[in-house]
Amino acid sequence: MTRPEGKGEDTAEFIRKLSWTPLIVHTVELKPREASDLFTEFRTVLSEASIDWLVFMSPVGVQVLFNLLRTHGNVAELLSSSSRLDGARVVLARSSEANESLATRLAMRGANVSSVTVYSSSLPQNDLTVTRLVERLKEDLVDGILFTSSLSATNLFRIAGRIVSENELAKLLDDCLVSAIGPVTADKLRQLGVEPDAQPDHYLIEESLRLMAETIRRRESDTAAVTTVLPGN
Repeated sequence: MTRPEGKGEDTAEFIRKLSWTPLIVHTVELKPREASDLFTEFRTVLSEASIDWLVFMSPVGVQVLFNLLRTHGNVAELLSSSSRLDGARVVLARSSEANESLATRLAMRGANVSSVTVYSSSLPQNDLTVTRLVERLKEDLVDGILFTSSLSATNLFRIAGRIVSENELAKLLDDCLVSAIGPVTADKLRQLGVEPDAQPDHYLIEESLRLMAETIRRRESDTAAVTTVLPGN
C-alpha cells in the first residue's frame, strides 16, 4: 500500500487483521507550510468574505490547519458556516499537488471556490520501501497493491525509474491485484499503463482493502472451480 512518509502503521494493523502481510510503500513526503505564511494567506482568504464551507481534502490538512488555529486563535473567529452551495463561498484546504477536479465541480454547481495550500507534497528522500516493493514484485511475492492517491502512483513510477523502466514496472503490477482508492487515482494509473482491478464505491482505505480481500477470495474460488472441472474433461 502507498502511504506518505511516516504514515501507515494503523493501516498495517488493519491489513494484518485481514490475514495479510503489509508492505507500506512511502511514495510521498508531506511537509506543513511555515505557520506564519499559512496564517497570512488563510487570514487574507477569510477576510475577503465569510466562508460557507471549509473543505478539508485530507486528514493532514485537518491536522495542520487546526494546529494553526490553536496557535493563532483569532483566525477561528473569522469562520462561519451555512448549508448553502449555490453561490456559496467554499474554501479548500489542500496540498500543493492536489488536482483541480473538486474545485472545478464545485464551481460548476455555482460555488465561489478559493484554495489554501496548507502543506506540500514531494518525493520522499528515502526510497528503501519502493526498492523493496520492486524486488518483491520481481519475485512474485505481491498479491495486491492499493494506491491511495494519484500522486502516490506518479511518484512510485518516478522513484522506481531508478531501478526498472516504466513499462517493466507496469508489467510487474499487472501480475497482481491493483486497486485505486478513487476515480482520479484510477485515471492516473491508466495513464501510466496500469489498468486497476478494483475501486471502492466510497473512497476510503478500509473499504478499499475489504474490496481487495473480496476480489482475491473470489479469484481464488474461481481458480479452484476451474481446477476441479478440468480433470473431468
